[in-house]
Amino acid sequence: MDPQDASCSAEFIDIFCLATYVTQWLYHHLREWLLLFIRNSSHRLSSMTLSEIIYQIFERPSEWPVNAYFAAQTLLTTHPHIIHLVAFSIFFGPIAALLPFLLLHELVISVVFHLSFMMHGFLPGTTDSRYRLIRATLQDIRESLFHSVDAAGATYNTLTTKYWPLVAMRLCAFAVGGLALYRIWSEKNGGLS
Repeated sequence: MDPQDASCSAEFIDIFCLATYVTQWLYHHLREWLLLFIRNSSHRLSSMTLSEIIYQIFERPSEWPVNAYFAAQTLLTTHPHIIHLVAFSIFFGPIAALLPFLLLHELVISVVFHLSFMMHGFLPGTTDSRYRLIRATLQDIRESLFHSVDAAGATYNTLTTKYWPLVAMRLCAFAVGGLALYRIWSEKNGGLS
C-alpha cells in the first residue's frame, strides 16, 4: 500500500469516527428527550388527537432542536444552491469532486493547446498532431485522478456502509439535497415565492 494512500485513509477514518461520535451524541440526546416527553405525557397520549400531540412536542422541547430546525429552514430558503452542493457531496462522497477536476483538466488541455499557437511555425507537426500530443501527455494526470478518486470512494463507501449513523447521515444528506433541488427547480419555474 502506498504511504500516501495510508495517510489519506487515516484522515478519512478520523473524519468518519468524528462524524460517528457526533451522530451518536445527537441520537442519545434526541432519544433521551423523546423518552422524557413520553414519560411526562404518556397518561394523556391515549386521549389526545394527533395535532395535540404535535403541539405538545413543540410546546416544551429543549431549545436546540427548535433552533436547529429553524436555522436549517432559513439556510435552505436563503441558500438552496450551496445546501444542494454540500448535501449531494456528502451523499456521493469523493465522486462529487471528480467533475470539477475533470473540467479543470479539460481547461488545462484547452489552454495549453491554444498557447501552442503562439509558437506557430516553431513547433513541428500539424494542429491535430499537437492536440493529440498534448492530450496524450496529460492523460496520465487524468488516470491518476480517476485512480485516487476511485480509491477514496471505495474507502468512503466501505466506512459509511459499515456504521449505521453514517448511513443515516448520507440518507439525510440525500433527502436535504433533494429538497434543495426541488426548491431550486420550483424557484426557477415560479412555483415558490
